[in-house]
Amino acid sequence: MIAGDTMMNITQKRLDKAVESRRAIKYFEPSFSIPEKDLITIITTALNIPTPDDCTPFRICRIEKNTELRKKIRNVGFDQPQHTDASILLAMCVDLRILASGLKLDLEADSQLLRDKAMFYSAMFSQGIMVSAASMGYDTCPMIGFSFDEVGKLLNKPEHVILTNFVALGKRCKAPLPRGSKREFNKIVYLNNFPDK
Repeated sequence: MIAGDTMMNITQKRLDKAVESRRAIKYFEPSFSIPEKDLITIITTALNIPTPDDCTPFRICRIEKNTELRKKIRNVGFDQPQHTDASILLAMCVDLRILASGLKLDLEADSQLLRDKAMFYSAMFSQGIMVSAASMGYDTCPMIGFSFDEVGKLLNKPEHVILTNFVALGKRCKAPLPRGSKREFNKIVYLNNFPDK
């Protein structure tokens, strides 16, 4: 049996490793496949991330590889290889009707606010999917480089559903570029108020 402190250290190390290793991968191994049970675990784990009012308005359109649809998406996505080569391509969406109901907003009167919130909610959920995938040894790439209107038509997206981004999942076949430099902790976190300069 693992003691509480030791288990906490193991969990923290796994989380640290997942966050540190997660990169926006551009080149995936086309022949690699993620098992169904792992995909279910990745998405289910991400769904446990708390959201305001515990609202979960997410909708995911999972697009299988080796399909004409993937090729069409790549054609309206600046010819990015992730669209066709990743094991799984997830179109991340938010159902505005569910979001409006959960936040007690009016679907029409608050349409811009709902769209802004949809992007926020989906960003949280997408990051959860990517960190969850990294903790299991998979690579990911968040994507907004595509024609939203054209992809919406290709997916037969209903009007009340907003497409926010893609998340490509798979296994990298090429190392990513080196990480850029990160600002120091004390240049990001201020105590009580902002410095004069």
